[in-house]
Amino acid sequence: MKTIYHLAISRLKYNKGRSILTIVAIALMTTLLMSIGSSALTVIRHQQLEIKESARNYHAVFKGSTADQVFILENHADVESLSTRESVASIELPKLNAVLNFDSTKKGSIDQIQLANGKMPVEADEIAGPPALFERLDVVPEIGQKFQIPLRIQGGKVENYDFTITGILEQTDISKLNVNETRLVYGAFVSEKFVEQHIAPEDRTYTAYIRIVNENKHSKDEIETIISEIAEDVGLNKSDISFNEQYLTYMTNPGTQERNVMIGLGLLVVFLGGMVIYSIYYVSVISNIQEMGKLKALGATKKHIRRLLFTESLAQSFVGIPCGILLGYLATVFLFRMVILSGSTFGDTFWHWQAAICVIVVVLLTVGVSIRKPLKMASGISPVEAMRYQEPTGKQKRKKSFKTLSVSKLSYANLQRNKRRTAVTILALGCSGILFLVVANIANNITAENYARMLMPKGDFEISLNYAEDDREYPENNLNIIQLQNPLNDDLKTQIMSLDGVESIDEKHTVLAEAENVVLETQRTEVGGISENDLLSLNKSLKRGTLDYDELVHSNGIIFTWDNLFEQYGFEIGDTIQLTLYDGNKKIPFTGTLMASTNSSDDTFLIADEVLQQLITETNPASAIYITVQPEKFESVKAQIDTLQQENTRFMFKSYDEELGIAKQLIRTIQYTIYGLLIVIGIIGYISLINTMITSILVRKKELGILQAIGLSDKQLRQMIHREGLFFTFGTLALSLTIGNGLGYLLVRIIINTQILTISQYEYPITQTLVLIVAVVIGQIAITVFVNRYIHKQSLVERMRD
Repeated sequence: MKTIYHLAISRLKYNKGRSILTIVAIALMTTLLMSIGSSALTVIRHQQLEIKESARNYHAVFKGSTADQVFILENHADVESLSTRESVASIELPKLNAVLNFDSTKKGSIDQIQLANGKMPVEADEIAGPPALFERLDVVPEIGQKFQIPLRIQGGKVENYDFTITGILEQTDISKLNVNETRLVYGAFVSEKFVEQHIAPEDRTYTAYIRIVNENKHSKDEIETIISEIAEDVGLNKSDISFNEQYLTYMTNPGTQERNVMIGLGLLVVFLGGMVIYSIYYVSVISNIQEMGKLKALGATKKHIRRLLFTESLAQSFVGIPCGILLGYLATVFLFRMVILSGSTFGDTFWHWQAAICVIVVVLLTVGVSIRKPLKMASGISPVEAMRYQEPTGKQKRKKSFKTLSVSKLSYANLQRNKRRTAVTILALGCSGILFLVVANIANNITAENYARMLMPKGDFEISLNYAEDDREYPENNLNIIQLQNPLNDDLKTQIMSLDGVESIDEKHTVLAEAENVVLETQRTEVGGISENDLLSLNKSLKRGTLDYDELVHSNGIIFTWDNLFEQYGFEIGDTIQLTLYDGNKKIPFTGTLMASTNSSDDTFLIADEVLQQLITETNPASAIYITVQPEKFESVKAQIDTLQQENTRFMFKSYDEELGIAKQLIRTIQYTIYGLLIVIGIIGYISLINTMITSILVRKKELGILQAIGLSDKQLRQMIHREGLFFTFGTLALSLTIGNGLGYLLVRIIINTQILTISQYEYPITQTLVLIVAVVIGQIAITVFVNRYIHKQSLVERMRD
């Protein structure tokens, strides 16, 4: 055993270059797996800490529950904890979105809103809220402060009420958020006495927060199934359920989708790393067949040969794996400390021994599987066969001879010498390129700009109407009555167009409607107009039916935009839908055919815009305008439009830079993780290319020396090496650009359809493709130069006797 060990170490030292390449490949594979595993666990641990600090521990919310349904939930065997919230009133001040709630714990323990100071309200005139709300009301946020505010209780009349602050709630720091005031929603809390005084028992509705029993025994999917069954037991629909996705994702056992994503990513990395390691060992064993034969002639058995090569691979793994574990940990620390969690107050949560152990086991298994074929090949050949071994060319055919030799023919002959080795090498390199472009396709389409355009589809700024659909106490708040006043009129648009830097204004048309022959969640809803250009982009979110603008116009076509409720409403493509459209106070009957279903719009139904404008003649159907400006004038125009929209309390304001800032925060972690993966994949591919070229030349040093002795010049030698490298380069690019881009496109389309990530449309990764092509070509040239210099470190005589 000692002899085999010392022989293995001696062989590793003698083949130093090849050994280093193998160690680097193992280390990179380990780094990638460790960084993926530890990054995933770090995200989970960080989110768990955040949830414990700020989020609530409920599993789901049941909206619109009655007192009887709450009573059933309270006594349900599968419900461990239950609390309720009642939306009591809204604060009626211009440009302020604020509501008053009452919370009550009915059963068990569900985390409540945290108090920074004071206590929750008990008496009817007491209130607790965040400091930012009180400051917005021009009230000093201190316990005991008294003030008066106008309230509207459950859609009733607006009246003034006196309150005393008894509690100050903890609040998130929003000072760094670049958002308009109209985008913020404030919440405060009143007492049960206040509710009992102002709302009759039969008029009270509840939002129920529930936790099921035995959380730790169920996965995320199982918890969601149980909750759906509970909702059915109490007479609620699936649309009434809102799952606490953040808590379920990070505080319970992963669901099927999450597990599949993690397992799939891990298997891709293992396959890629295994192909590279297999390629290295395969080429290495082929080049050492004669040496194995000499060892067998000296008395080594199959078992000895297997043990020798296995010892070499273990020795390389014992060096590569610890280096990879360390590099993976450091990469995770850098990624999260310097980029993702740079402002976090949480401690070091980046080391995960579970991930390290799993990675060690997986890498050792991968190395073991990768060397199985080379081990069998090396140990199975007889001493006589090994001593006269030449690289096979596949099926033995009559070889074509040449009257003259050229550099191209010499390169071709070497590639044909072992077709299997050539194929394995191209496949290993191609897998790196394929995976690179698959990931690049995803990374290229997960952009903040894409997501921002989902939030704000057009222009640089949006001014929209703040309206109600069915306000019976104050009908002047309803969209149809506001449109009679025509706030988004031509004078406003002329004023905006006169601003320096404004290029164009687009309108969005929406009117109120009542559904006549179908039962919706609320019978009064919204119908929007869609133009032919916008219909083209709507195809990206099409779920059922077909979209054709001419057919939409001629057949009074209707598009339903909440496809997740399609079955619940009992719809079928081709159904006749009768609506009553509101043109101010005028009612217009409209009968259309349901042509398609999408998940695309705030409006429940869409019809052709030209049809809508032909029907609506008494009012301006505009519900929003989109303003496009010159980039260099963005800030100055923004300030002027912001001032302009504040003059009308009916206006709400959005800015593209605000939407972009929100989008960047949401997808930053995903982007950095994916681009980190791209970098490591690229490095692994380079290692495979370097190994192939260097091993091919080192094995043929004696042969090349003889060729040079009979007249092959240094220039011709460089050309031969270069042409062999070009063959691998073009083979790699052919596989990568065809299969990689094809798989990448299919994966992005699946993501768009399933809405797993924030991707709304496909864009080809031109930059990443060019980077891959340039990197592979430059890498091949650099390796050719390096190999040529390495060869010439030895004299011609030394190379011929090597």
